[in-house]
Amino acid sequence: MPSLLQRTAAVVLCLIATAVSVQGQGNGNGNTANKPTITAAMASADQTILFVQGVSLGAHPTVTLGEQTLGGVSVDVSQHQLVAQLPALSPGTYLLSLTTGPWTAQFAVAIGNLGPNGPAGLAGPPGPAGPEGALGPAGPVGPIGPTGAAGPAGPTGPAGPSGPTGAVGAAGPAGPTGAAGPTGPAGPTGNTGPAGAMGPSGLDGSPGPSGPPGATGAAGPAGPPGPAGAAGPAGPPGPAGTAGTPGATGPAGPTGPIGPPGPTGATGPAGPAGPPGPRPYYLAGWVRGNANVFFGAGFSVIRLGLTGSYQIQIAGQSTPHVLATIVTPVAANAIARVVVFSRNAIDNSIVINIEIHDVVTGNFMDSDFNFISMDMS
Repeated sequence: MPSLLQRTAAVVLCLIATAVSVQGQGNGNGNTANKPTITAAMASADQTILFVQGVSLGAHPTVTLGEQTLGGVSVDVSQHQLVAQLPALSPGTYLLSLTTGPWTAQFAVAIGNLGPNGPAGLAGPPGPAGPEGALGPAGPVGPIGPTGAAGPAGPTGPAGPSGPTGAVGAAGPAGPTGAAGPTGPAGPTGNTGPAGAMGPSGLDGSPGPSGPPGATGAAGPAGPPGPAGAAGPAGPPGPAGTAGTPGATGPAGPTGPIGPPGPTGATGPAGPAGPPGPRPYYLAGWVRGNANVFFGAGFSVIRLGLTGSYQIQIAGQSTPHVLATIVTPVAANAIARVVVFSRNAIDNSIVINIEIHDVVTGNFMDSDFNFISMDMS
């Protein structure tokens, strides 16, 4: 039998689409509680096993793919997982139909390897510019910058013309009287008239007129100047002189506050899509109830000493993996669960412990089981 590692060199092909449930011929009572729904379907890379997941898949459903009815159908007790054997099929997309009771659920499944990725498409045209965003709040005022050095003093402008002479002030008070000058010389004596006859003594005559005044003496020295009079009112201002040469520019003032931000520019066109990422790592297989591997490779299985207890051992890989594991027991009355997942940090080896119970009694039981572990890191 070829190894599962060779048969699963490519990732399980899975086309997930919306499941369509179609009501078949039934009793017409309208009860949809057990209506089946397919949520996912995947085929192994060697096209020999079909894995189906869903809800209410039925205990013994009839499964067809295209025009062929599939054999080896096994459903877990929860009716959420189903495995079936695949016949030889040409690559293509087939309609999967699952019928249980009056209900039929359908799902599209791709069979065969996918072709290589096509070249990246051209970038689409840029979308229209979005609306202008609301004006943001004003930013805080920036700190005051240091005071610049003082510029040199400008040259002195020329002197303006003299204003007009002010009005004459009021006369000062009179100075004190000067000293009296000396007495002038006496005038000359007049001629003696002839002697008259002795007449009776007359009465005394009136005094004769005064002689002319003597010449004026020389002026005495000037008295000291009187005190200065009060200043007269200021005359009107003279015309302005011509402007002097402008002085050097003074230091710059402090920086003003930052203005509000402008509107947001339009969003640029989206770049082209990047290439697809690498395909995920996974393992899958069918294990018998005695821990013998029915098919699959890249792992080993041992019993842990108790009925229904198994350990899947996966050798170390160059790249660490975190594997999500789904286990489906083949026995109709069995349920399985993963109780331990452990990865060795040194060699990246992995162990997965599984327990299988009887769904009625709850006791451990041996059973064939299928599992798939897929890298979720």
